[in-house]
Amino acid sequence: MPKAKRMRAMSILLSVAVLITILSAPGVSAQEVKAGDPAQGAGGATVAAVSAILIDVTTGRVLFEQNPDQRLAPASLTKIMTVALALEAVNDGKVGLNDPVTVSQNAVKLGGSTMFLEAGMKVPLLELLKGVTVVSGNDASTAVAEYVAGSEEFFIQLMNRRAAELGLSNTHFTNSHGLDQENHYSSARDLATLTAYADRTFPLFVELHAMREMTFNKITQPNRNGLLAAYPGADGVKTGMTNQAGYSLVASAGREGMRLIAVILKAEGATVREAEATKLLNYGFRNFETVKVLSKGDDLGEVQVRSGKEETVGLVAEETL
Repeated sequence: MPKAKRMRAMSILLSVAVLITILSAPGVSAQEVKAGDPAQGAGGATVAAVSAILIDVTTGRVLFEQNPDQRLAPASLTKIMTVALALEAVNDGKVGLNDPVTVSQNAVKLGGSTMFLEAGMKVPLLELLKGVTVVSGNDASTAVAEYVAGSEEFFIQLMNRRAAELGLSNTHFTNSHGLDQENHYSSARDLATLTAYADRTFPLFVELHAMREMTFNKITQPNRNGLLAAYPGADGVKTGMTNQAGYSLVASAGREGMRLIAVILKAEGATVREAEATKLLNYGFRNFETVKVLSKGDDLGEVQVRSGKEETVGLVAEETL
């Protein structure tokens, strides 16, 4: 049949995909983080943290969850949204990675994790993003927010709007950096959803978070994510710690075409959060595999059409499954 006559019928494809999934790849779900026969409870397994989740990035399949929707202070895991919004603005042509950003007094007065910016400095946006991802600079995060949206207040509106669009129902932001503040919270599932979106959408997101150190203003600082050096295939994402949040970590890793994201919220120490994330990643890589059932553009054959101008219609895979 001529290609022009093929109907890209997603509803029909989904029906075919469901059948194929049942027959050859049980458990594969849509590309979003959903609860779906999670591994929690296998052998009474638990994680030494208040909340945790493990997902497959490609399919969104939840492989383990423990209190995944509990609202908790996210600390610097907030910066995952800050970086995602900045990269969206770059992709949309609203800002450029080489744009010089003037650092405000508001950005440098926060304290906590710092890139060691000084008020009045003009710093390329890309360098600021490295400061956000590698050293978790509160100063860098604020400078990025102010540049992308005009002010941090406007940026916070963008953060919450994007959270709603992504379906992050247990997330609300009141700042761009993650310092403890009333009504500033997220959940393990929401952070996994957000991270998977950014991971799939922006190659630079992964590249920035995989950096093990950065040097700015003659000061070299290491990435606080110890898994980058210790865990094979680790390439991100973000650590966080405040009094309210405890020790938290979003960890990503890829092996043999499979990508996983583990979220650990409110552990009792930096070594604990890394050990528990390692436990989840090992569980995922050793017990699951991501199977490609269909590739985008695959010919799925033809179906009969009743009372149509054509007797049959061709089916083509609209997306990879």
